[in-house]
Amino acid sequence: MAWRYSVENRFVFNSSAGIDAADVRALDQELAKTRAALIQSLSTGSQQLRQALLTWQVERSCLISNLGRWAKDLAQAQLNMKSLGNF
Repeated sequence: MAWRYSVENRFVFNSSAGIDAADVRALDQELAKTRAALIQSLSTGSQQLRQALLTWQVERSCLISNLGRWAKDLAQAQLNMKSLGNF
């Protein structure tokens, strides 16, 4: 932190020097690259979300159909246990 403060204290802004055009171009290129990456991420993100939702919906449907079968199996097991209790 001491080094940082020493550098800050020595810095003097010279408005007449202007901004280096190469620095501006480099910054523009960096921002364009970041923008393109963000746009790509947004485009593919919605597709990935749809795919995850589809996977979840298929799994949910399977579980719901199994739940009906399991409920019938449970009811039958309960009847069997009740019948065995009469012996």
